[in-house]
Amino acid sequence: MFQIGSVYYGWAFLALCGGGSYYFAKRSVLADRNERTQMENERRRRHARMMEEAGTYSTSTRLSTMGGQG
Repeated sequence: MFQIGSVYYGWAFLALCGGGSYYFAKRSVLADRNERTQMENERRRRHARMMEEAGTYSTSTRLSTMGGQG
């Protein structure tokens, strides 16, 4: 005889496992995204520092690259 209760337990277990997988995958994706953002910000800071040391990074250059009035 087929027991209905076991079907509910099976679906509940499947939902729990799926939710846990989603949680950990989302956490991993967000960690990767934050790491890439930090690396990109550091690259931009290094580039700006190099341009300032070379004397070619002025306010008008900054505004023109940002789409502002120069």
